[in-house]
Amino acid sequence: MRPIPGFPEYKISKRGQVWSCRMRRFIKLMRMQNDYIACCLRLPIPDGKKRQAIRYIHNLMLLTYIGPRPHRGVCRHLNGIRADNSLSNLCWGTQKENVADSIRHGTKARMFGMSNPNTKLSTKEVRLIHAMNSCGTFTQQRLADIFGVSRSQIGNIVNGLSRIMEMERI
Repeated sequence: MRPIPGFPEYKISKRGQVWSCRMRRFIKLMRMQNDYIACCLRLPIPDGKKRQAIRYIHNLMLLTYIGPRPHRGVCRHLNGIRADNSLSNLCWGTQKENVADSIRHGTKARMFGMSNPNTKLSTKEVRLIHAMNSCGTFTQQRLADIFGVSRSQIGNIVNGLSRIMEMERI
């Protein structure tokens, strides 16, 4: 086990277990909603008080065993499993490399079109907006009011700038 830089009360094992020197035991890890594993650490601050901080295990592992995060660096999980924080599965890399990894192991979510949980309009509604716009009876603001979206979103749809239209062409 090695001491975690910046957290003098803690050590971390190569398997990602965090040891509290103060409590003399491994601390509880938690799985976050995004499937990453994290822990809550006490931060020393100058006035002598302690503050709690949640830190991802993968970042603590790389900080401790590899070194500080490079400028604009991100942690890469080489096998695509977010909960696998073994040292052999982690490395610093660029955002571009991380996205390429996620495409390679099939974990990249398609976050546009109907697969985006924030999508307000279905493909049918987009087609209807095109039809209603082309007849010339409805202004973009009126279409926005009817469909419950912004006027700029309607403008993006009718001008072919909407990502949902890209999905239809694929």
